[in-house]
Amino acid sequence: PQHPPLAPQGLTQAPGQATTRGPSMVWVGDSIAHHIDFDDIEKAVKTKIKKKKAYGSVKASGQKFPDSNFTEVVPRELSGQQADILVMQASSVDLTNIPAGASKEYSEQVALVSSQNMVTVAKNALAYNPSIKQVLLLQTTPRYDDKHELNQFAQKKLEEAKNGAADDRIIIGKHSLACSGGLRVSRYGVAGKPRVDGVHLRGSSGKVAYTRSVAKVLAEVGLI
Repeated sequence: PQHPPLAPQGLTQAPGQATTRGPSMVWVGDSIAHHIDFDDIEKAVKTKIKKKKAYGSVKASGQKFPDSNFTEVVPRELSGQQADILVMQASSVDLTNIPAGASKEYSEQVALVSSQNMVTVAKNALAYNPSIKQVLLLQTTPRYDDKHELNQFAQKKLEEAKNGAADDRIIIGKHSLACSGGLRVSRYGVAGKPRVDGVHLRGSSGKVAYTRSVAKVLAEVGLI
């Protein structure tokens, strides 16, 4: 399906288009995954989305919100639900929390385990929730900090873990957010400014760009 031209002011329904209810959807992700225009996305998928935040892939020491991890949050949010679709964005926090000066070997091991954990959460969601027809596991967004290459490594390992799961109901969603120069500034903000970290899309066009990237993924898997 063609990616709809999402605009900041929202989506509009074509004249005479019938209103149909979309699949029920649970959406779990961190502060990056929730930096999105959910009103636009809900109009596009024609359903109200149940939203919940999670950060690390599993509970670990040093996390700001240790109890809000995907391994615990996802089954809790799906419990008692008859959701059709689970959307998650892979944890960025696992990489962020790697101590400064950690070795490449250690950092890559953390990235590998984080990616495997996210796929395990997806597999368990399907195994224990018969209503779930599809898990859309979004890659982490591009990072433009000292973990840029490590993030790319984690994305590769997420794909490998998904392939190892051998379950077509798990789909990896790939963002279209790679950028440089002025476009990067527009999406991520001016380096050195408060809260601009090269990870969160806090620039003037960050929310729109992220929303469009997610919409493109949703369209590619037939949810729009």
